[in-house]
Amino acid sequence: MKPTQGIEALVAGIADVARKSFRTLFENGERYYYCTLFTSGEGHAPSISAWS
Repeated sequence: MKPTQGIEALVAGIADVARKSFRTLFENGERYYYCTLFTSGEGHAPSISAWS
């Protein structure tokens, strides 16, 4: 496995989970004006922030 393949797999996994999470979030009918996926940069899992 090339080094970039591992990173690409991680990126694809995070994107897939984030997409599912945002879709679930928007199912409640609320209108959000700011949504982001963030991390502390210290190796912790990303989190979602949504402001309405």
